[in-house]
Amino acid sequence: MDADNIHFTQAREATEQMVLRELHEHVCVGPMPLGAINSTFHLPPQLMTQFLDVSHDVAKGDLDIDNLKGIFKNKAWSDLPVFMKLQGNPNFNYKTQYFIQEQSNGNYTVIKHVFLLKQRLPQTKREAFAMGKCYEIAWGQGNKFVERKALQWMLEQTGGLQFRQFSLSTERKRPMASSAMGTPSP
Repeated sequence: MDADNIHFTQAREATEQMVLRELHEHVCVGPMPLGAINSTFHLPPQLMTQFLDVSHDVAKGDLDIDNLKGIFKNKAWSDLPVFMKLQGNPNFNYKTQYFIQEQSNGNYTVIKHVFLLKQRLPQTKREAFAMGKCYEIAWGQGNKFVERKALQWMLEQTGGLQFRQFSLSTERKRPMASSAMGTPSP
């Protein structure tokens, strides 16, 4: 697929028979070739529970992939590189997942998907927590579960190395409840 011709409608259609699952811990996927979806997003102003924090041109020396895999395995969130954290030590519960693509110049683009668990933030607050460029997610007018599946599908289509907190599955069986649901998790 051509990245310029993929729209949210195609993402909803692609995930129609899928279920979005929250994972008990981050799962590392990849590296994969760059995907069909590029990392350009739109910015409509409103209160949101989810946003993207995109850092372009992260130097290759600033991102030790092997060390990063260990950080996620050991849940050593304080050891994450600064551009993968939220600024200002927020005092709200959230989950994050990361999508890392190598750029043609050898640097990386890091897409951080932030999912707020119990509150909504205005644009200025989201931007204050972002390390890179903050993007709101322009939800459609449909069912929120369908829209979240479509977003997850689009993020997964970016390719590269991914540390996912959510996963799409065709399996209809309900997952076990996560005991860490109410705690902040990068």
